Amino acid sequence: MNFDHALIFLPGELKSILSKHKGPIFSLKWNKKGDYLLTGSCDQSAIVWDVKAVRWKQQFEFHSGKLLNTTFLTRWNCIVLKELFAIIFLTFSIDKF
Repeated sequence: MNFDHALIFLPGELKSILSKHKGPIFSLKWNKKGDYLLTGSCDQSAIVWDVKAVRWKQQFEFHSGKLLNTTFLTRWNCIVLKELFAIIFLTFSIDKF
């Protein structure tokens, strides 16, 4: 079984398969509106997905550890990437997300 992609389901149907990671995904978080998904993987990357367009918007690959958790903080326009020994805050543009 492969865990390097996310499956998006609507009631009764598979809507899309989001695949760009090269390792198991440890974290999936929706933004408040539910139109973007943030995934974190042990491949040392985080990806923001545009679920309606079924494509990725931005990929973050500059951190050094396996991502254990990810979070959208839309009030402060940032995402949080949590590694084993570090927490990384990244700002993003409201227009983008």
